[in-house]
Amino acid sequence: MIIHDGVRPLVSCELIDACFGAIGEYEACLPVIPATDTIYFSEDGKGVDKLLDRSKLFMGQSPETFWLHQYYKIHEGKSHEFLMSMRGTTEIAYVAGMKICMIPGDPMNFKITHPADLQRFRMIVGE
Repeated sequence: MIIHDGVRPLVSCELIDACFGAIGEYEACLPVIPATDTIYFSEDGKGVDKLLDRSKLFMGQSPETFWLHQYYKIHEGKSHEFLMSMRGTTEIAYVAGMKICMIPGDPMNFKITHPADLQRFRMIVGE
């Protein structure tokens, strides 16, 4: 099973194929991009409490792939509140203990979240 964000319209066939190819020995697959910015942790959003090691930090993308039966099963009996608290499709798989692999993502598979992202998309595909 594959789940993809509609806000990532530039996903490539190669990335989709890579996700399906990697899931064989895992129960789930997630494409990721290494963090390139310095990442700071702050409890209150005002002061720096900790500097995080970006070499160990990755930004998740979609498409995310799962074995359908296992992914369906981990949703059984979960409350609406619990499911709505999940920040990403793979989070519930992680919480449930599924074996998840990470594969290299694609910088062109960016998420359109802010006006600047939409402007970048329009520049790439042409208006």
